[in-house]
Amino acid sequence: MATTTLTDGSQPSGAMSVPIGKSRIEYLPQLDSLRTLAVIMTLLAHTAPVMIPYMHYGVPIFFTISGFLITTILLNTANATPPRSRPYIIKNFVVRRALRLFPVYYLFLVFFWFAKNHLSLFLWKDEFTPYFFTYTANIYVFKFTSGAAGCFAHLWSLSVEEQFYLFWPWILLYCPSRYRIPVIVGMISFALIFVCCNYKNDYIGSLPFGQFHNLGVGALLAVFYVKNAAVIRWLKDKRHLLFLLTFVHLIFVLIIFHQSAFFSFYRELSLCSCTFSIVLVSIFGWKGFMGYIMGSRPMRYIGTISYGIYLYHMPVPYIWRLVMARLDPNLHLNGWVLTGIWFGIIVLIAAVSYKYIETPFLKLKSYFV
Repeated sequence: MATTTLTDGSQPSGAMSVPIGKSRIEYLPQLDSLRTLAVIMTLLAHTAPVMIPYMHYGVPIFFTISGFLITTILLNTANATPPRSRPYIIKNFVVRRALRLFPVYYLFLVFFWFAKNHLSLFLWKDEFTPYFFTYTANIYVFKFTSGAAGCFAHLWSLSVEEQFYLFWPWILLYCPSRYRIPVIVGMISFALIFVCCNYKNDYIGSLPFGQFHNLGVGALLAVFYVKNAAVIRWLKDKRHLLFLLTFVHLIFVLIIFHQSAFFSFYRELSLCSCTFSIVLVSIFGWKGFMGYIMGSRPMRYIGTISYGIYLYHMPVPYIWRLVMARLDPNLHLNGWVLTGIWFGIIVLIAAVSYKYIETPFLKLKSYFV
């Protein structure tokens, strides 16, 4: 028996213990804290008054966490007793993901569509509708650039994850277990080559193929984790050294990087190696002061509501500017003060959303195990 976590990584309400393998995994609290780190990086990338290099790498961390969690959940469910059919597992998985993601996402879209048509808040464009309502915002960004998507440009990553959820369970569960690692390594290799061949396109990463390596290293880690064989025990023992090496190596690669097919390939390989190691350390726990920070309740809580933070974070500055332009056009605040205010508003909205919108739907997931 083990304390468990919901599919999205947040703890269920109330303390309980259930057998591992029923669409749940052992609660890994520092993964929530890693989500906090990733979402703070993303917020800084989009709201800081100055450009802070590589803060957008928070998104690849999210992808690797997702690849790990989704693959672990599917494999645990497939190994559960009594055994379930693969179509049954996939059906329940899809329903649970829909309950986690769809309600607040579509409420978010409908609000801005309504605000455009009835509240004179013109952030939404009619051309968004067929893309954003079908989780193909990444295709829109690829075709028209992120600038054309305005304060909804960040939805591309949610679209990539949703597209991954649609096909990955079928491949994972119908692939013989002895071929799973070669298939995942092939997926990672394909993505790296794909990015290498299209390195001149700034938006190639918005396509699903452009993120297979970041999702794939999470899936690879999950296979090792579920098998609990010698490989994962070695990785656990060497996790801090592996993180140090991959992190320092990534920094070195970024310093010497210049635009070319080879360096694009090598940079992405270095990045997904680093996201692999940081998720690995977060699974088994950081030590020392970092362990204290990553194990703290505020870090874990922010990670729990990070989906809402990510969803809401880009429109808030837009709306703030529109409101302030009407209330006090002469008001000028320091850029970092403004960023701090936005942070507070975003976290507050996400906390309310998690408690009153997301949690009621999360409770329904217990019917699909």
